[in-house]
Amino acid sequence: MNSLKKILQEISQKLDGSLIINIIGMDGISIAEYNTNETNSDAFSAKFAVIMSMIERWTGELDEWGEFEEDLIVVKTSKVWIIALLLDSNYFLGFMINRQKGVLRNIQLIIKKYRTLIKKELYKTTEFPVKI
Repeated sequence: MNSLKKILQEISQKLDGSLIINIIGMDGISIAEYNTNETNSDAFSAKFAVIMSMIERWTGELDEWGEFEEDLIVVKTSKVWIIALLLDSNYFLGFMINRQKGVLRNIQLIIKKYRTLIKKELYKTTEFPVKI
C-alpha cells in the first residue's frame, strides 16, 4: 500500500491547496490517504461514502434517464472543494482542497490524469480481488 500513498502524495504536490486525498471504499473505509493537515479523514471518508452510495442508488432508481455517466462529483463550500472521482463500483478517490488556492479546472485535469495509475496499483495486490 505504500506505493498508493506515494501516488497520493505526488498528486497532492501538483494540486495547490490540497488538504486530503483518500482512496475510499464504498463502505467508507479509507484504503490509502495523504493528509496535509489535521482534518479528521475518517469522518470525511465515511460521510462521503454515504453521499456516493446515495447518488448511486438514486441514479439506479431512475432507469428512464439512463446510466450514471459523470464520474467526477464536486461539492463546494465557502472554504473547500470536496471532490470524488469514481474508480469503479467499489472505490473512489476523495479530495478536499482549499478553494482559495485550488483552481477547479486544474484540479479536474490532474485528478483524471492519475485514475488509471491508481486503479492499476490498487488491484496489483491480492488484498483487493475485485474486478476493475
